[in-house]
Parts: sequence; structure tokens; C-alpha cells
Amino acid sequence: MKMKWILRLIFFWFSIAGSAGYAHDFCDPDVLVRQSSIEQQAWTTNSLHATHKAHAVSPARTLKVATWNLNLLNVRGWRTPFYKVNSRRLDKILGQYLAGEAPDVIFLQEVWSENDRKTVRLTAAGYDYKTIDAHPGAGRRHGLQVLYRQGTIVRVADSGFEEFHGQRALFEKIGAVRRGLLWAKIHLDDGQTVLFGNTHFTAFNRYSDVRLMQIEGLRNTLLRLNMDVDTAVIGGDLNIAADFEEAEHFARHVGKLKSTRWLYSQFAEATGLRDTFRAAELNDPGYTFNSLVGGGPERRLDYLWAGELAPHARTHVVRAERKFTDAIDGVFASDHFLVQAVIDFFQIPKP
Repeated sequence: MKMKWILRLIFFWFSIAGSAGYAHDFCDPDVLVRQSSIEQQAWTTNSLHATHKAHAVSPARTLKVATWNLNLLNVRGWRTPFYKVNSRRLDKILGQYLAGEAPDVIFLQEVWSENDRKTVRLTAAGYDYKTIDAHPGAGRRHGLQVLYRQGTIVRVADSGFEEFHGQRALFEKIGAVRRGLLWAKIHLDDGQTVLFGNTHFTAFNRYSDVRLMQIEGLRNTLLRLNMDVDTAVIGGDLNIAADFEEAEHFARHVGKLKSTRWLYSQFAEATGLRDTFRAAELNDPGYTFNSLVGGGPERRLDYLWAGELAPHARTHVVRAERKFTDAIDGVFASDHFLVQAVIDFFQIPKP
């Protein structure tokens, strides 16, 4: 029991130390967005692809894709570094979302306990969803699950979990957490193949070097998986607050930390994908971290990225939005908001 509380104190210290700097002043995120060529390029390319649909070889296939970090999905709102607390409202809230929004694919993060993972599988099955749930190995956990429903999606050709090897944070070593990509190659009913990937990068400012290694790990994973794939959608909690100046201030103050803007640009360059929220909503701040629960300023940590891996393939983001931004029965569902995007997948004639 004494060791348990010692470990909790260690985790608490890293949480506080890693989050320091969030109280600094930050500028209007809209200004940063308008100054960024990455977001502008995502919006411009998405607008261009909208015009390509008129020349598609067959009608576009539309999928609603979502990502959600389920941390704190319980009545008391208590968080733990030991990944064993069961979420008391998981079946109810997840079921309401699946029934009301009917996403085609949803990426879930921080589903830590085995009871919660079972609850997700049973709840998903009750709404005719299937679960992709590759295990990282005995005594290890990644907290990731992917749900999908058949219809436009015909079948899963292959799936698995690719671990990002390299440095890990202390709290990840204590919790036996493995960071990586939970992926699936999915066939659509018109013959297109889409690579879907769910990930969760290491949290806290002090671990910017670890996130950079995870970006490189993701790049290498995509290079291994991109054979016979037309398009890709990668989503999850990246813990990269790219739109906010206070994180930049902290990075400059400490000196050794990587700029969050630079990490955001490295992610775009490494994957070749586009930020779907910015592709559809250039000037909406789109906060995904709930400051009322997690503390500090609101910021955008959760993303869906999409793009083409074959020359004839195209994606167009029809719209992007957030869910669970209000409390349910007086308690927020999570300290993260759900992000979802409606995406058209199509092909243009080959030259």
C-alpha cells in the first residue's frame, strides 16, 4: 500500500512539472492559423478536391470518422496513473453516440482496464459494430480500440498493432504503456482500400522529444503499410497543442523542448496527410481539451488526418465538428471532446 502511494506521488509530480507553462499568455489562435501555410494548404487542397468529384470514376463513398479520448468517463471524474479504474457510464454514453451519430469508424483512446475494453466490445456489438482490439503483449497496454460498422465498409483485409520503439516517459514505464499505431486496412464497397490508424502520443510538455520519436515511428509504420492502399486516415490524441502560443513560450523558456508548431509541421511532413478539421474549418479554434476538467487553457490536442497514398485517389472533408462539449447529468463525459469528420473517398481517372 505504501509503495502504491509513492508511485502516485511520482506520477503527480510529473503531471505538474510536465504541464507547467500553460498559464502563460497566448495570442488569438485565429491569427496563428491564418499565418500557417500548413492549415491554409489543407483548406486549399480540400477545396480543390471538392471540384474533382465531378470527374470521379464512380460516386464518392462517404464515411463519418471520429476520434475520442475517453479519459475520465466515470461518475466521480477521478483519474489514476494505474489504468485500472472502470468507467461507470461508458456503455450508456458510447451507446448513445453510436445510435445517434452512427459513425462508420471511431478511434478510442485511454480504454485502459480490461473491464472497459470488454464493455466497449459488448456495447459496440449491441449496435452492430465490430471491434479491432490487437493486444500489445502480456502485461502491456496501449489503451486503443477501433470500432467500425459494415455497409460502405465491406471488410477488414488486415489489422494489427505497431509499437513505436524508443524512449518512454517514466509514468509509461510504471504503467507498462506501449505507444504505437492500432491499424486496419479496410475495403470499401467500390474497391477502394483505406488505411485507418489510431494512436495516442505521450503527454506533457517535458516529453516533446518522445513525441518527435513517435512521429518518426508513425512515418516508418506508414511506409511499411502503404502497399495496395489508396488513402489513409490517422487519428487520435497527439498531445500537440499546435495552435497555442503559451506552449511555444514554455518551449523557448526551457530551451530543450521542441516547439509545438514545429512538431505539428513535422507530423504533416512525415505522414503527407492533412488536418481534417482545418481542411473544413480554417478559423474555428476547435478546442478539444476541456479546460473545465483538465485545467489550463483550452487547446487542440485531438486530430483526424487524411490524405492520399495513390496518385488517382482523392479525399474531400465535407465537414468537421466536435461532440460532448457539454456536461451530461452535470458531469463532463471526458476531459477531451470527441472530434468527427465526414469524408468523401473517390478516385479520378488514371492518366
